[in-house]
Amino acid sequence: MKKDKVICSCYGITVGKIIKAVEKGTTDWKDLKKEIKIATDCKKCKEHAKAVFKDIVKEYK
Repeated sequence: MKKDKVICSCYGITVGKIIKAVEKGTTDWKDLKKEIKIATDCKKCKEHAKAVFKDIVKEYK
């Protein structure tokens, strides 16, 4: 998946931003939401964002 792909359009959060958070040690969905505000506004991206995050965490472990 391309790093510039937007996952959360409300905040313009990309795959790259999720990767950076995981590289810094974020492995919990609730922590990611607090850190980068993903899926906290309209929540339309929530399920997709969670799946992308889960895949990234697996990849970076």
